[in-house]
Amino acid sequence: MNWWKMTSILWLVLFIVGATFLWLRKTDATGAINTPAYQMTSLAIWCVLFGFILFIQLIWLVIMRVRHRK
Repeated sequence: MNWWKMTSILWLVLFIVGATFLWLRKTDATGAINTPAYQMTSLAIWCVLFGFILFIQLIWLVIMRVRHRK
């Protein structure tokens, strides 16, 4: 369970750092100016990615709790 907590904290820090980077950068990878619409689109894609990771983390938590009870 300790590894799960450490992994979850690592994912949370990675999410916050990535979201901050996406929001504060002035241009994207193509050199285009980052408007608020582009920033929101980038953050939405970032959140979908981490939503998928969160889903996997929750499944992993349930599996670990079931194994722990046995």
